[in-house]
Amino acid sequence: RDRDRSEDREEHHVAATPLTETEMAALVQELQGFWQELVSRMMGRTIETKATVEQERLVLEADDEELAAQLARGPKLAEAFEHLLRKKPRHLQRELPFRIFIDVNGTRRAREKELVEMARDLSQKVHEKGRPIVLNYRSPYERKIIHMALDKDERVYTKSIGSGSGRKLMIVPANQEASFD
Repeated sequence: RDRDRSEDREEHHVAATPLTETEMAALVQELQGFWQELVSRMMGRTIETKATVEQERLVLEADDEELAAQLARGPKLAEAFEHLLRKKPRHLQRELPFRIFIDVNGTRRAREKELVEMARDLSQKVHEKGRPIVLNYRSPYERKIIHMALDKDERVYTKSIGSGSGRKLMIVPANQEASFD
């Protein structure tokens, strides 16, 4: 009997095949509709949304000043929306083929650009002074943007330190890498 059960389980864990174009389009449409429903209910009126797939990222956008103001107060709301959107298509029973990124009135894209510029400036300072810099708390999303912005910068390396809500980002001169690991 146990062997029969394990064989049944193995049949359900077959390697995931990529989504067809039709399945991908249906998934994007499902997530866009869910995103529109979420923000419309939150705001108490219909909010029009659009969806595009860009470089392994599903970008869900809306144009609404009031909603943009809500998102601008901090990254937690956007992260919560993205979490709900990732959990929505459970019927797939596999990983989503893209990351989900929500934006309203371009505020998050603008924030990404600010973070990349800040990272480059801090990299230059770390390189010139030869001392690491520790940034105050950043959300996981913001830390990832900074890590990615400096990934190819051979003068420095980045690492997250601490844990939980106290997690911070450290930018270290490349020649000191061994002493901080």
